[in-house]
Amino acid sequence: MRVWKDFPQSYATELSSVPGNMFPMISYPGTLVSLPNANREAYLTSLKSRYRHGLKKKLKNSTAICLEADILQRPNGPIMDEIFELFWKTYEKGKTKFEKLNRRFFDLMASHHQSYFVVLRDRNTNKIVAFMLCFHMGKHAINKFIGIDYSQPKEWFLYYRLWDAAVQFVASLGGESIQSGQTGYTAKLKLGHKLVPLYNYVSHKNPIVHWIYSIVARNISWDTLNEDLALYLQAHPDEKVSCSA
Repeated sequence: MRVWKDFPQSYATELSSVPGNMFPMISYPGTLVSLPNANREAYLTSLKSRYRHGLKKKLKNSTAICLEADILQRPNGPIMDEIFELFWKTYEKGKTKFEKLNRRFFDLMASHHQSYFVVLRDRNTNKIVAFMLCFHMGKHAINKFIGIDYSQPKEWFLYYRLWDAAVQFVASLGGESIQSGQTGYTAKLKLGHKLVPLYNYVSHKNPIVHWIYSIVARNISWDTLNEDLALYLQAHPDEKVSCSA
């Protein structure tokens, strides 16, 4: 089986014409948030009032915690050990898993000048308790991988503190949008992300199996892929997409 993974609908014509009779199958949607005028305050203003209030409350309640944000490029070996350990714990905790990445992958990513690690440290121990790997692409940034120390108190709101640090960093570079990848939709939607439909294009070398899979693919939708998406679509049924990419 051959799969061309996670393409936006704008590629439908080209991919449908590729030899091999590929059929479309809905994938986990991407997420994208705008940072108007590359400004944190403008971003906060753009959020729905209840989400803006919720985020500000979490940030305010956690300000007493001794956390310090830092931006790293090409971290050394011991720091990368901390980062990868956090990633691995987060990977194992997640219900939905994609590619199984190893330490070597992070070393390779860190070697590129577009790669930045947004980290949160516990000032008392200097230990990294959260990180986000961001790729700076001009006015656009890609937040692709994170790691959270879930042993820390929930009152630290590490995910939201990390996100706020990333927003400030991307805005400081003139970034006007952040792409935040797939899964974890409930938190991302509350942070102002919009869902971006993505499609996989699939072909199987066995024509009978190919035909069966193409029928199965028609019944796959956002609400069958993910519980967070199912809840979201109950409130926003007009945003449901079909497999007719």
